[in-house]
Amino acid sequence: MAVFNADAFNQEHSVEVELPFLQSALKDFKIVPVVYSDVTFDDCKEFASLLNRVIGLRQDVLIVVSTDMYHGYSLKEAEDIDGLTLAALKRMDAEALYYGLRDGVFQMCGGFGAVTGLILAKQAGYNNFELLSNTNSAQETGNYKDGNWLVGYAAGVFYRKEDRLMLNDSEKKRLLEIARSSIESFLKTSKPPDVKADQPNLLRSGGAFVTLHEDGMLRGCIGNIVTDTALYITVRDMAIASATNDPRFRRLKPEELKKVKIEISALSPLEKVNSADNIELGKHGVLVKKGFRSGVFLPQVAVETGWSKEEFLTNLCVEKAGLAPDAWKDKDTDIYIFSAQVFSE
Repeated sequence: MAVFNADAFNQEHSVEVELPFLQSALKDFKIVPVVYSDVTFDDCKEFASLLNRVIGLRQDVLIVVSTDMYHGYSLKEAEDIDGLTLAALKRMDAEALYYGLRDGVFQMCGGFGAVTGLILAKQAGYNNFELLSNTNSAQETGNYKDGNWLVGYAAGVFYRKEDRLMLNDSEKKRLLEIARSSIESFLKTSKPPDVKADQPNLLRSGGAFVTLHEDGMLRGCIGNIVTDTALYITVRDMAIASATNDPRFRRLKPEELKKVKIEISALSPLEKVNSADNIELGKHGVLVKKGFRSGVFLPQVAVETGWSKEEFLTNLCVEKAGLAPDAWKDKDTDIYIFSAQVFSE
């Protein structure tokens, strides 16, 4: 049963500590705070179902779960226990999380709220969990001595894989502005500029390629597929690298920039596949890796060349990875796929 009781917040700060972040990221919003007592797993499921029914298809509702993790005196124990807790979240296993908390195997002082959030996420089709950061008070203060009190922290997000790249027009425009202004600034000062972004999708970590065309011809293309850096910073750095550090082309001159058209490919996380049968030409970019050699083609390469899948993979192995033409068939060659949201000026 849910009741309204303002006194529940007198000694509770989990909502309070989230407010500065929400005020910074969302600016204007309304909040409905919920504090959990000791509840059953069925209570968590029922409340999640009620929330799911009320939220429906609305796109203006954000569920935020706030909780500390390990509390105790041992850094090793903190790392072990928080590792187990986060593993249950990564598996999207709400029942394991609930009973791990109930039995004391895991630690979260707001854990049952996290269980409900996990159940709600799965009901709404958010079938993936990404750990954004994991630390503890010992790491933050530098005081690693056992016997000192410490607290564990983590930040993560539930998401639908298919929604991972859904940048809106405003976000695309901002990334293109960042790419162009960063190149312009670097060509003048030889220093990366201090750029800003406040849209949540641009603050998430993400890989990206920046491609430059001049008079319809390729003028530079460099990207980073795996990174913990915010997407807008990745775009800044890859734009500068494409203009100044692509070994196939001479460094762009300041007066050339006005003739250059910028294209950005914002990438999904890599997904390892067991067979080339999983590759959809035109939809998937592909990374092949064998030993220390690797190479990547963006999804649009297949469209631009008209290659068959075999031609696509053969050229990827030879031209990009320096491997044998049929290396993609080798069981020792790893194949990864990714998708991209491609947009240009």
